[in-house]
Amino acid sequence: FPTILATFPKIQAFQEKMKALPRISQFLQPGSARKPPPDEALMKTVKEVLSHVFQ
Repeated sequence: FPTILATFPKIQAFQEKMKALPRISQFLQPGSARKPPPDEALMKTVKEVLSHVFQ
């Protein structure tokens, strides 16, 4: 993948700058949570939205 950007130094610099931001760096670490686990509010919304599918 890194070779794709080899001819685009400005994009490479931007990517490095973004990866250096603490919150983004933390997000990119292996094993980091990509999405919060579903809570009751999300489950209620999903059930309402998909209620027509499960009748």
